[in-house]
Amino acid sequence: MAASSVRRHRAACDGGKRATAARHVSLQLSHLLNLLRPHAHRFTKQKAKTNSHRLCVRQSSDKTLPFPLVLKVSSIELIYVVRDDPTNNVLDSIFSKLGMQLHRRDHHPIGILKNAIYNYFDITYSGKFDKFDNLFPFVSVKMNFDDVLVPEDHVSRSYNDTYYVDSQTVLRCHICAHQAELLRKGHTHFLVTGDVYRRDSIDSTHRPVFHQMEGFRVFTPDDWEPSGMDGTSYVAEDLKKCLEGLARHLFGTV
Repeated sequence: MAASSVRRHRAACDGGKRATAARHVSLQLSHLLNLLRPHAHRFTKQKAKTNSHRLCVRQSSDKTLPFPLVLKVSSIELIYVVRDDPTNNVLDSIFSKLGMQLHRRDHHPIGILKNAIYNYFDITYSGKFDKFDNLFPFVSVKMNFDDVLVPEDHVSRSYNDTYYVDSQTVLRCHICAHQAELLRKGHTHFLVTGDVYRRDSIDSTHRPVFHQMEGFRVFTPDDWEPSGMDGTSYVAEDLKKCLEGLARHLFGTV
């Protein structure tokens, strides 16, 4: 009887763990769905053959997951975010991180740091900087490399270093992949935060998924001419003042 009781207890514990894992993955997928909705038009669409009304993100080959990575939406189309493309090298372990948005969780250390930096820029620059922290992590090769002047023969373009969704779409390697897009939309002062992805081996200084924030500001002659300084010197001095002020805001006087 004792052995039977132990087995029942273990079975109940295992069932509870599976349920917890299922809820965890469901939460991640819910975040991902919120990311996908505004950008669905960017991906290949095919008419659904059934009335299942599903958004097929990816049928995972990992049998340890509590259920396939499939989201249900009110649609009669299948939108393949990670397509069955021969150039696709996005692992299930990487795909499962999409949509977690740790930087948008106010009580997560990354979210706390992001908001502290936002607070500094709001105080120092009176809300002049636009903030973006929900930009889609799938970007074109042009956005990720060409727009930030990465040479065509640079090693970072290789399939060994970058996660490719297909030959023309990647998981962004750096948050500056959105610079040109935001500039074209007329933004001249902005902060961008997000998760980025690189095919790095895990060690003390490298992770395949991490977070970046960048600040971008366009200066005009109206900014530097009243100071009597040349543009380069004025921008360098302003950047030094900005970063030193941010360090004091975050860490105090040290």
